[in-house]
Amino acid sequence: MTYFVGINIAKFKHVASILDSSTGELIVNSLHFDNNLKGFNLLLSNLSMSNKEDVVISFESTAHYHLALFNFLNENDYRCVLVNPLQISRFRKISLRDTKNDNVDSRTIACFLLLEHQNILEEEFYNNELKELCSQRFFLIQHSSKLKIKLVSYLDRVFPELESTIPKGTLHTMGLRAILKKYPTAKQISNVRVDHLVNIAKKASKGRYKESMVIKIKEAAKSSIGFYSSGLALKIRQSIESLESIERQIDEVESFINSHHTVINSPLHKIKGINSIEIA
Repeated sequence: MTYFVGINIAKFKHVASILDSSTGELIVNSLHFDNNLKGFNLLLSNLSMSNKEDVVISFESTAHYHLALFNFLNENDYRCVLVNPLQISRFRKISLRDTKNDNVDSRTIACFLLLEHQNILEEEFYNNELKELCSQRFFLIQHSSKLKIKLVSYLDRVFPELESTIPKGTLHTMGLRAILKKYPTAKQISNVRVDHLVNIAKKASKGRYKESMVIKIKEAAKSSIGFYSSGLALKIRQSIESLESIERQIDEVESFINSHHTVINSPLHKIKGINSIEIA
């Protein structure tokens, strides 16, 4: 025996109806409950008539208003599915002469679930979570790109020769960043012993940054036409620190994406060369 629960979602108050699949009868008809913990517990008390594994709960997709209730029910081990509002609208027209109100909608969702529950995608809830992660990753990458452009504009004023001195695409290596965080301008770099700069770069890069490159940077700084500015020096330091923080955040988001069950279980892994981020 399975109990199908249809819930009409609203911003402040929800309505639930519970249908017994074995008889087709409504066990609970249009239970009104508030969108808060007291209301959620009222719903739970009406669900306690049966085992949790015998209950399937469904909502219409309603922007974000269903998420708090979904998470609450999920934490209490209830199975939840999401239905397309257009499907409910069509089903209502067929079965109820296009009547629409909160009470009718909760019953309509329960009846629809009885007939179509095998075809409803539970993954939609989890896809929403994955969408949030991908959105955050995109936002962070955009922010990082803008910061990199600003950083180049600052360096062009205080050390314009730097970009042509180093190999293309190596401005953001750990060794060079470490030097620039400590000595952001050409004037500052030119006044520091080269062995000290080498030690900074090698420590930050775990020995990978070449001493010869540090020497080239030092020589370029000594003859640089760049001017010293304490304000730009501060901007450079803070930009690099911000970039490093954002990159850690991107790594964290990508870790969540890689471990997300929708990504892990995706059949797209069978395609050679595609990674988890591309799947998401």
